[in-house]
Amino acid sequence: MKNKKIISVVLFLFVLCSAMMAQGEAPKFIVISKSFGNSIVLRWIPLDYGMWKKYDAGFIIERTTVGVPNSLYIDSVKVWSEEQWQAQIKGNNSDDIKIKYAAIAAQMSYGSELNTTFNNSLSADALNLATEQEVRHSYAMLSADYSPVAADGLGLRYADNKVQIGKDYQYKIYPIANNAKGISEVDTFYAYVNCEEYKPPTTLPSFFIEEQDHMIHLKVDLKDRKSVV
Repeated sequence: MKNKKIISVVLFLFVLCSAMMAQGEAPKFIVISKSFGNSIVLRWIPLDYGMWKKYDAGFIIERTTVGVPNSLYIDSVKVWSEEQWQAQIKGNNSDDIKIKYAAIAAQMSYGSELNTTFNNSLSADALNLATEQEVRHSYAMLSADYSPVAADGLGLRYADNKVQIGKDYQYKIYPIANNAKGISEVDTFYAYVNCEEYKPPTTLPSFFIEEQDHMIHLKVDLKDRKSVV
């Protein structure tokens, strides 16, 4: 089941990127947002290792309230140092799944070496380097998906707690590295979010499979279907 979910996400990203490239654009980040009523959370994903490491200082977030003049609000998120990662990991329960993924993200960011399996090739060194970079990027992004702590440490998440229900907000996000050089629109991405009450997703119904002669009988139990937070 986990493999199917991962494949679905990869296919979605591939289709999205292909569509954008067909329009003459080269996407470098994907941004997603979620309103929780008393806050709005933004997450963005650099699509390759080079873009991830190119902007590893952090990001500037500019927020404006739609329809409200002079409402510019500026904030930032910064990538954690190795010492900050260590403090977060050592200061929390190591059995917590969020902390476990944070430890993976820290290793992908600062770990000195990852083993690869290419040997006896004229281009083995280049292959090993490329493979290591892909592994670091993939596991770091996966960790950010599963752990808000990891996403915070990687500088890929922003929680805006200064919002009001019923308001519309536009966010402009760009790397800190661009702040001194002048902002490049290619490396700038946006999110438009309506702040609304949080609507918890509903649990999927329970499925039961019975194997019968030349037949599989699928039952669905809708009695215990509840909302989850």
